[in-house]
Amino acid sequence: MATISREQLTGLLINAGISGEALAKLVAIAGRESGYKTDAHRTDSDPAKLSGDR
Repeated sequence: MATISREQLTGLLINAGISGEALAKLVAIAGRESGYKTDAHRTDSDPAKLSGDR
């Protein structure tokens, strides 16, 4: 499972043109939602039965 650092994510978002309050919010949300794991996916269903995100 690949994980990026908070600093790496911040740099990627800055390079994409995100700044200010939006930057802070996006970095915080990513940390809370996935712990910066690049392959995180939340589902209550059996992953083998999913038809999306493969």
